[in-house]
Amino acid sequence: MAIPILRNRIRGQSRMPLAGDFPPANSQTETIESSVKERIELLQKRIAQGCMADDGSPGTERARIAVSKRGKKNPERFHFGVRYDSGSEAACAEMLERYIPNFRTIPHVTYQVPAFDEQTGGTRTIDFRVGDKLIEFHPPRTWRHGKKFGDFESAKEYADFRREINSRKSREGKGKVRERWESMLTERYRQKRQALADSNPALQGCKVIVATSGAEFYDKVIRPLSPKPPPRGAFIAEFKFLARQVFLNNQNPLLQEPHLPRNNPPRDAPDFDGTDQEAA
Repeated sequence: MAIPILRNRIRGQSRMPLAGDFPPANSQTETIESSVKERIELLQKRIAQGCMADDGSPGTERARIAVSKRGKKNPERFHFGVRYDSGSEAACAEMLERYIPNFRTIPHVTYQVPAFDEQTGGTRTIDFRVGDKLIEFHPPRTWRHGKKFGDFESAKEYADFRREINSRKSREGKGKVRERWESMLTERYRQKRQALADSNPALQGCKVIVATSGAEFYDKVIRPLSPKPPPRGAFIAEFKFLARQVFLNNQNPLLQEPHLPRNNPPRDAPDFDGTDQEAA
């Protein structure tokens, strides 16, 4: 059976499917893992059929060049014309649009919000803004990359972390040490971002929230701010699936479509096409 190309009702343009476009998993007959696997297989089938590509467009070529210039270690991810640093960040934007009324991903307004840094004299960005909430998706970085030490402030602090990890013999002991360090790094990162926001008149009075995973994004952002949040388990499965979907789409240059505008109608619009179905 042929799978029709999905349409954006505002401008009638083709677009890549969202996780919510697929039938929800039947919890009585299949597990969340098998459901996600089947959805990924369906996504790959759509790619093979060519119904997700917009071949030959100038935007497709620009996306291919942009990703190749960024490099393989930290490539850009495109999702409906917006550049993201990761598939998880794109998943955050998608979930905010689905479950927060009237939220739209607008660069430099609600996404990648600029904030002047008095210490460096440059401009930093904060991932998302929802009203008076500033949201950062930032898993703690506890690894070394060249001369950089992740979220650690110095080589000595990183060495202290590694020394304490290595001093524990059991996996449980190592896990507890890592959890404590990651909690400390996350809170320190939040405090720095809060100080950054407080020093900018346009962001004063805003509260910074840091989520380190899809589960925390649900607990700290979606559940408190959404008038009708989905079930936690279903949300986490959809978050992981969407992050993976964005990753897969960006592996094929023909699926990188930065020219497509993100103009989905609001959740409560009368002509909404149903792509943001509630997770089962």
